[in-house]
Amino acid sequence: MGSQRLFVGTPVPPETARNISDYRIPTAGDAVRWVKPENYHVTLQFLGDTDDTLVPSIVSILAGLPCPDVVPLTLSGAGAFPTTRRPRVLWIGGAPGDSDELGLAAVHELLGRGLKSIGIELDTRFTPHVTVAYSRKNARPERLREVTRNFIENTQSLRLDCTVPSLALFSSSLTPEGAVYRVLYSR
Repeated sequence: MGSQRLFVGTPVPPETARNISDYRIPTAGDAVRWVKPENYHVTLQFLGDTDDTLVPSIVSILAGLPCPDVVPLTLSGAGAFPTTRRPRVLWIGGAPGDSDELGLAAVHELLGRGLKSIGIELDTRFTPHVTVAYSRKNARPERLREVTRNFIENTQSLRLDCTVPSLALFSSSLTPEGAVYRVLYSR
């Protein structure tokens, strides 16, 4: 058996993805690679390279989680990882939701407990966001900081409310043109 690069997340609805893509900076292609809107998602847990034999157990955990089929998501503001001075990722922020409402933060916590039960230890921190761009390896640092600053300024008034499916298991294949995602399971 082999392995797959996996993550559990929730796709962003097409209309919301189109609204997010309106904030891309057309002249920034020298500094960043924009993510295709159809690939926008919020990652709940990145599993990384995962043995194929674990996929049925992961799907079983996802199917059994006591969470709603859809959860509310508010997207607002923007930022960069790891920092705005050394940006590698540009993102639009997502409010995790109140755990009393069983928002994404609660789904993230339930998911972490379920995966731990089959021996998958993961990061317990959760910063909900939609990745919209990756820095280019050959980008000049000052140009990258300028694009980051402009992107964050342009998105200051952004506020999008939507509902998203609570869970999907994705496989991710990295290509020179960007990641290609395939949904293995969704609820």
